Amino acid sequence: MPALATTGTLIEVAPWDDLQYWPDANTVWEFVDDRTPFRFRVAGELVHDGFFFGLYGPVESGPDRYLDLICNIMLRHDNSDWYNSIECGASFKVGPTIAKRVVGYDSTNHDDCPFYLHPEGTCVDGFPRTSRFGGICVINEQQTANAG
Repeated sequence: MPALATTGTLIEVAPWDDLQYWPDANTVWEFVDDRTPFRFRVAGELVHDGFFFGLYGPVESGPDRYLDLICNIMLRHDNSDWYNSIECGASFKVGPTIAKRVVGYDSTNHDDCPFYLHPEGTCVDGFPRTSRFGGICVINEQQTANAG
């Protein structure tokens, strides 16, 4: 089975708590109680100044709020090696664009938290946007095909 960071890998994201959902520019974000898993396919790595901090790719299945958008997952404190791991926890942001570092985000104002660990340290442009934390795992497509 491929590792999380393998391009083309199908990953399932299972939210662990209420989602932060921001439907459009004319509204404020709200909490949504929906822990329904969704799946995306890894298209590339999130890298800033040569530092790997996550993965991104198009959402392929799940609730309508995610479809036709890009899922971005970011490293967490558990020290998982995504080049070898097939599951762990991650923060995620789903929206119309690939996540990027927030220019001007200063970790010294946030308990020395690196940009990729703090929700305000990365962003996606456009709407709708959904974010939070959850479990991520590689989906074995052969088993999924055989079960259907």
